[in-house]
Amino acid sequence: MQMEKMRAQTGVSDLADRFQSLSQQIIEDSNINLPWVDYLSKISRTLIEFSKCDAIELLLNREKNDTCELIRCTKKSFHFDILSCAPDRVKENIYKSIALIPIKVGNHKVGLLRLMSRKENFCSKEEIAHYENFALPLGLVLSNQRSQAALRERVKELMCLYGIARAVERHGTSLDDILECTVNLIPPAWQYPEITQGRITLNGLSYTTPVFKASPYIQTADIVVKGKKRGSIEVVYTEKRQNLDEGPFLEEERHLINNMARELALIIERKQSQLEEQKLQAQLRHADRLATIGQLASGVAHELNEPLANILGFAQLAEKYPGLAEQTRHDIKKIEKASLHAREIVKKLLIFSRQMPTRKEKANINDLIKEGLYFLESRCIKEGIELDYSLARNLPEIVIDPSQLRQVVVNLVVNAIQAMPQGGKLHIRTQTSDHHISIIIEDTGVGMSREVLKQVFLPFFTTKDVGEGTGLGLSVVHGIVSSHGGSIEVDSTVGIGSTFEIKLPLAGAAE
Repeated sequence: MQMEKMRAQTGVSDLADRFQSLSQQIIEDSNINLPWVDYLSKISRTLIEFSKCDAIELLLNREKNDTCELIRCTKKSFHFDILSCAPDRVKENIYKSIALIPIKVGNHKVGLLRLMSRKENFCSKEEIAHYENFALPLGLVLSNQRSQAALRERVKELMCLYGIARAVERHGTSLDDILECTVNLIPPAWQYPEITQGRITLNGLSYTTPVFKASPYIQTADIVVKGKKRGSIEVVYTEKRQNLDEGPFLEEERHLINNMARELALIIERKQSQLEEQKLQAQLRHADRLATIGQLASGVAHELNEPLANILGFAQLAEKYPGLAEQTRHDIKKIEKASLHAREIVKKLLIFSRQMPTRKEKANINDLIKEGLYFLESRCIKEGIELDYSLARNLPEIVIDPSQLRQVVVNLVVNAIQAMPQGGKLHIRTQTSDHHISIIIEDTGVGMSREVLKQVFLPFFTTKDVGEGTGLGLSVVHGIVSSHGGSIEVDSTVGIGSTFEIKLPLAGAAE
């Protein structure tokens, strides 16, 4: 009797030691930073190995959405699921022994541990009592681990948003750089960084993590700027994971990707505002520069007019003097020609500075084009340029200064001819809409680079050699069109040609 009593006490002591070791093991495992589902997988396998059961289930309550988590584990499989209600009871004919162990933290029930075996009377009363005692540290560890997992996700979310903010704050950072930085912040912010890849698309352009590839396990958010979708953020897993709140993704990750999309939308909107502000400032500086040059040009033109008139007058008088040598007469002709050329430049300066009075009247644009190009048609033939007209029929008359508009067309056509030294095609057409008439002049010349296009209407800017141009032609054209309430646009590609489009209002602005 004494020996049997000692063996029983020894068995109880061994059982207590085993459960104490189990408690220590799950506490040690909780120090490993694992994603929540991976931790549940680890602890479930520890329990099934310890208990020698055929299967175990953990049913854990969630604080949000009145849902619970169901973990089913056997020696060969693990399954995780989120349920809106408790699962069906296990059929008695499958497992002959079932033990239900409540898991509590204090007086608060947080879950249920279910031990299942195909053997009858698998657990003794002593083992059940130890499992009930073990449920207390198990509940504490699970609650702590859940809190730690949620905290880690929150920290990753904040670090991701902080990284975006730092990229924006760096001086001179372009939108492309911000998007490149943001897409590389995605993998560390998700549960499984080693299998996470990201892609941001904006206006048809893509920014991806290295070796990005499509996957069925994807989470997306639209980037919406001022009510219009401009792109999206995509997060993919390259391998399958357990289904959570949204496929393999957490609810917190849905919040994060939505926040990232909103932040990028604000950044894009702010960058656009900055670009518009810079463009407006450039336009203001351009207008101020034009006004200053216009005042200077006006003064210079008036100062030059008188001496030029004297030079031209005396040259013409000298030319009429009888008995002049032929060489002298030839030289006087050169003086007269140079004076006339200088006077034309002065006239352009006055037009540019808008000091010459305008004489507006109703006129037909098609007629002006034909009159202006009458003397240039022979030059086009000589230069090997095919001149083609497409003038709209029944074009309405508009109020303009005919001489100035004729000068606009001639200037643009002369520029086009000079841009085709090896010949080409010059196409001139007119068209009308509800609000304006368009004059479109297209050539197949050498074209212009983007840098040249930015400065093409600046006074005294020219790409021609010295003596071939003054840099005032297109400035004068711009000034005349603006004075008529119109606009001029240019599109050009190096090696292909240039297109100038002038839009003049049908009524109102010219009046």
